[in-house]
Order: sequence, then structure tokens, then C-alpha cells
Amino acid sequence: MTRQAVTRSRRQGSMTTSGFKQVYDRHIDCDFCGAMTRGRVWDSAPGVVKCGACGGELSYVDETVS
Repeated sequence: MTRQAVTRSRRQGSMTTSGFKQVYDRHIDCDFCGAMTRGRVWDSAPGVVKCGACGGELSYVDETVS
């Protein structure tokens, strides 16, 4: 996958080769570390939104984010 394709897929919210999907369109502040994050849902934990910087659990998702 080219760099442009990865960037495009991230903007469109699809899973990338890194195994996660960004959740929010805009950055939010993490309650745990204070970093700006868009939240990540990992393939290995599809029901949990985590901070991309510290890995803290931001929220739980009732349905798998698609």
C-alpha cells in the first residue's frame, strides 16, 4: 500500500495495515494523558476506543465501529 493510499484510507475511516481505525473526525483531549487524539479502535479490541498516545480507554463501543 502506498503512502497516499494509507493516508486516504485513514481519512475515510477504514482499517489500515496497522490494525486500527480512527474514530473521531477531529482531535479530542485524552482525559488520562492530555494528548490530542482521534481515538483508535483496534482489531484486537473492537469494543474499546483507546487514546493513540497512551492507550488509555476513552470509551466503550456498543457496536463494532465500521
